[in-house]
Amino acid sequence: MLGERNLWYKMSFFEGSARVPMIVHAPNRFTAKRVKESVSTIDLLPTFLEMATGTSNHEYAMPIQGRSLMPHIQGKSGAHDEVIGEYFGEGAIAPLLMIRRAQYKYVYCHIDPEQLFDLDNDPNELVNLATNPEYADLLRSFKKETLARWDSDALTQDVVISQRRRRLIVSAMNKGKKTTWDHQPMFDSSEMYMRNHIDLDDLESRSRFPKVE
Repeated sequence: MLGERNLWYKMSFFEGSARVPMIVHAPNRFTAKRVKESVSTIDLLPTFLEMATGTSNHEYAMPIQGRSLMPHIQGKSGAHDEVIGEYFGEGAIAPLLMIRRAQYKYVYCHIDPEQLFDLDNDPNELVNLATNPEYADLLRSFKKETLARWDSDALTQDVVISQRRRRLIVSAMNKGKKTTWDHQPMFDSSEMYMRNHIDLDDLESRSRFPKVE
């Protein structure tokens, strides 16, 4: 979003904010093609695993939501066309939830009106079908699935609790000498200094400029 709809940044589920291209480049393995189905980055893990093992039949250490993209890449039937989205970040005062399935996109936020778009016929998302009686059954189906998948009130409470914890930590860290957070890579100090286990020539060479050939 660079000003479209007077919106900025990636803080909504409009196409200009949420949709990005995914490019797979392996010319020796796959024929070049354009895939129109919607997929998600959560599909990458099962895709890489199938590429590495040649099979999609795996047991994972924990449940995953992604599905392999190999049917899309290989042009086989049965490729899914669905993206599930949730947003709890800046600009949202309640969980923002989305189901994109085939040509339809449904957006739910319990404090805002529902949104339903037909992206085949309305690619710019200008016509909200949520108020169209002809789509009442579809809207009802999406809402039922959304309420079954997410507990918006519980998610809101989780976010508020997380915010309070982080604000408490920030307040505490601002007392006295303020230490700015930074990445502190771990080093094995036993290998950094002369401790009678490193040849002196090797130790000194580490401190010199690279040799000029």
